[in-house]
Order: sequence, then structure tokens, then C-alpha cells
Amino acid sequence: MESRLVPCDADQIRVEDAVHDPRRQAGELSDVAHAGALLSVGEHLLHGLGGVRHPRPSLGPLSVRTRAARAARAFAIYPVRMVQNSPADSLHVLEAALRQLVDLKLSASVGQDWISRVVADTRVQRWQSRMDDEKNRARGKGQIPKQDGRLLDYSELFELRDLLHKRWDEFAPVFGNKSRTLALLDEIESYRNDIAHSRPLQPFQAQLVAGVAGLIRNKVVLALSSSDATGSHYPSFTFARDSFGQELAGAPSDEPYIIVSSSVKPLLYPGVDVGFEFEAVDPQGRDMTLAPPLGLQPAFDFAAVSFRSGERVALHWTVEDKNVAQSAYVYFQLTAHGTPYHRTSVSDQRLTFIYRVDPPLA
Repeated sequence: MESRLVPCDADQIRVEDAVHDPRRQAGELSDVAHAGALLSVGEHLLHGLGGVRHPRPSLGPLSVRTRAARAARAFAIYPVRMVQNSPADSLHVLEAALRQLVDLKLSASVGQDWISRVVADTRVQRWQSRMDDEKNRARGKGQIPKQDGRLLDYSELFELRDLLHKRWDEFAPVFGNKSRTLALLDEIESYRNDIAHSRPLQPFQAQLVAGVAGLIRNKVVLALSSSDATGSHYPSFTFARDSFGQELAGAPSDEPYIIVSSSVKPLLYPGVDVGFEFEAVDPQGRDMTLAPPLGLQPAFDFAAVSFRSGERVALHWTVEDKNVAQSAYVYFQLTAHGTPYHRTSVSDQRLTFIYRVDPPLA
């Protein structure tokens, strides 16, 4: 577990000095009084040796207890779980990014029907069979089958590698050296069966898969980010998934608001646990913050998390009675550090998961 400091209003006092006030540790300072004192501290995102100022609007004429309660949430040290990607995760995100790149490039050069014109019929049939099989497996695992899946989503790494090889001229600007790129993909492919059948890799093998997958995926992400007018400026989610199998994966989208949902909202009850995992990339290399958006009433209200490109963040939500609703919205807002410029006026991208939360079973 790793602790990161959550932003708050700027002042002359160092944030960590106030958070670790020895009077509070000794029991001489109440939680409310400590939170009230923290109101004077300052908005800092502490990572490494310094902080970045992020001014917040004035709280106005609120009571001391209300101000303290808000401060207690805003200035908390929040335990962030940074997840080491498994080889299966590395392979999954790499394949998703390659699929998006292949679809973008071949749709532009061949047409929207490029699959029927470029891919052999036998291979298309295999993709269709995998799609049908996955829908059946999802139901068996208590997950929601994808309703809008593309055939290309069921291609495997070696098939994507074949498409790159056959139409290299369209992909050369992204990857550069052909022989090196294909050799790296072949290296990952050599471990694919072990990964698919959950056979453990040696530590150096797992690190090799993660490193090669990360290198190629980043080339894809940067290429797609620079292919539009705003993608080279702002961070974007590259991966998001909940424990019901609702998922966003692939290269970054330039859309500021994204809904990650299936045609059927997962049905929850108070006490049910829901897990979330995220990755994002910033083309400028800045740190990012994941937080609930201001001004909304999210079902899941969590303390802000500071993280970097390539890190995977895991969050956990336990559904409560107050979350009961026909449509319960869970928001995750992404914002780059250290810049006044964002894709929208206050943030760079927002993901929304939607659930149905029924009252407790009698």
C-alpha cells in the first residue's frame, strides 16, 4: 500500500506537518479540531520532493463543524493500491491498443468494411466463434456479456501481428523499425499460451512481457493521441474495468465524457462489494489525479488519488443504503497536474459507471 497526499488550499504551512501533528497522534487534538486546523494548510499535491498548487474556491460562511468535516475528507492521507500488472493484464491492454490502431489505420486506407476485404473468411469465422463463446462464458461467470463487441475485439496477438506485417507501410510511422517491432511481438506471443492457461511465468519472463507490452502500447497510444487536434495535450484513460466485467480498454479517446456500461445495468444491493481498476496516459508525462467530480452527488465518494502513466490504480466500493437508486452513477474524473489547461474547464476526462441499486433483500 502507498499513501499519497490529497490536494487542499495553499498556505505557508507544509501539508505533511499539519497532517502528522504530534498533538493528534498523542490524542491531545480531536479529529474535528485537527480538520479545522488543516483548513489553513494549502492545496498541494505532494509527490517526490515538491508540491503543485491547486487553488480551490472559498468555502464561504459555513459552520466550523461543516468546514472541519469537509476538510477531513479533502486533506486525508488516502491508501492507494497501485497494482502490478499481471502478464495477462499486460497482454490484454496491448492487444486492445493494437486493435484500435489497426481499425483506425485500415478504416482510413481501405474503408469501414476493411475486415471483409482484408481478412480471410476462415479467420473471420474464428473471430465470430470466439465472440459467441465469450458471451456464453460471461453468463457462466456472473458477468454481463458485451452487447456491442466488434469482431476485431476477438482477434489474437499473432493475428494482429500478421496484419501489421502484411500492411507495414500503414504502420511504419508508428513503430519505425519493422524487424525489431515484429520480433518484440513474437517474443510476447511465445508466452501467450502460458499466460492464457494461467501457467506462472518466471519473474524475469513476467517483467519481459510487461516491458515489451508497455513499450509497444505506448507507441500506439502516442500515435493515436497525436492523430487528433487535442490528444497530444490532455491525459486520457486507457483502461477501466469493474468487477462485473464492464470495461474500457485500448488507445485513449478524445471524448471528455465516457460511459462504461452494458445494455443491462448490474443489479446491486447494500453490502455488495465492487472493485475498479484504472490506467491512464498523459502525453506530456505529467502526474494525474483521479477523483470524484465536484458539484455532483456520486454514489461512490472517495479521496483523490495521485498516479502516473503506466500505473494501475485499484479502488474498492462497498454499496451502502444511501446508494439505493434506479440509476446509481459512479464517477471517476481524470485531471493533469501542474497546468491550468484542461480538455474541459475543470478536468480532462470523466468516466461513468451506472448501476441499479435495490433496497436490501428482506
